[in-house]
Amino acid sequence: MDGADAEDPGEESPDELDAAEAAQAEVESKAAAVNTVFAGLVSAGFLRANLDAHRKAVAAAEVHAEGVPKGRVRLPAASRAKQIAASAAAARSAPEPEGDVASPASPVLATGPMILGRSEPLQPTRLSPAVQQARDVIASIVGSLRGGAFGPESGLHWAGALLVGEAETVMAVATSDAGWLPPGVVIPDGVRVLWNVPAGYRWSSIDDPVRQIIEYAGQNGYTIAGVATTHPSRAYGTVIGTENIVGVTRPGTVLPGGRSRLEATVSPARLQHIRSLTPEEADRQARALLRDLEQQFIAPEHAIGIEAARLDARCHLDAHGEVPPPVLDQLHRDEQALGDVLSLDRIPATPEDLASGEPEAEKLRDRLLERAILVATLAASYHDIESAVYAWTYARFLSSRARVAPNR
Repeated sequence: MDGADAEDPGEESPDELDAAEAAQAEVESKAAAVNTVFAGLVSAGFLRANLDAHRKAVAAAEVHAEGVPKGRVRLPAASRAKQIAASAAAARSAPEPEGDVASPASPVLATGPMILGRSEPLQPTRLSPAVQQARDVIASIVGSLRGGAFGPESGLHWAGALLVGEAETVMAVATSDAGWLPPGVVIPDGVRVLWNVPAGYRWSSIDDPVRQIIEYAGQNGYTIAGVATTHPSRAYGTVIGTENIVGVTRPGTVLPGGRSRLEATVSPARLQHIRSLTPEEADRQARALLRDLEQQFIAPEHAIGIEAARLDARCHLDAHGEVPPPVLDQLHRDEQALGDVLSLDRIPATPEDLASGEPEAEKLRDRLLERAILVATLAASYHDIESAVYAWTYARFLSSRARVAPNR
């Protein structure tokens, strides 16, 4: 045989070369398709349990593909082409790895992370137990006022905090009106309302009820573990810790075992006595409370000029008569006017006020006192002895906080 026509045993035939290249192309095509699908799944936020199987299959294909350069090359014997084809088939049918494999996670939409350029899905921040307790209390309180005229949209805001001391742990609640509680509110059992704090009305002049809680905690040796508030301010987030304060914007489920505003304010013995009164005794008690409240001093420059209807109502009550509807309507208008002026002259909350002394708030004190007297008058007009006693109790405390006793 002529040497030029003899077949070189180190060269593959064209058919063998074509088979090898076809097998290599199939491997590359399958690997690219798997990578494309996998990348799409990851970008959508899915986690597949067969991740290791995919990687092993692609790695096996790449190992077999080594030495298969693009273009004309020298390949091993024809059996190598068969081995490459077998590897491609193995990559397609690779079994899932044995052993501990994480269960597939529930699909999570990745809209947020993809917008933000992150690969992991957004997860809601988990509240600490202390913050969650405070949130549940404030949401319950707001829930008890659902559908009424005294929700946060009225301007009356709430803040609650879990306070930890050496001897006790307390859930305390403050309002933007120095602990004043609206009718119909239900205070969860065991919650301490900060209504009779000596300087509470002064700190309530700062437009954020969290400030009252900070002052109360500091004065009584408590550590603030978690805060919830309906107020939009987060002025004290850097002091309390942004992770320790949460906003409450929706009414929640009313917790069982709640108390009315009178039950949260007076002693059990006082409450029992009030509830034991006959209707006639209750009316007589209410008239006595109004006479006492009319003696409490309000600086003339702080009064808003709403005494007329209040005095008319007292005259009818002292005569053991019913208060006429026009007088009642005027009393309600006066109550609304007082609510409006109470929102004025509040100091914006800033972390800097933590280093300042008590604010001057005599005007606020007098207007809170005037509202309490008006509410007591309305309650007596409707023969609501519990609301009358509540308003009288609150008013007498405010009256006792006047710095300078007037000469009478």
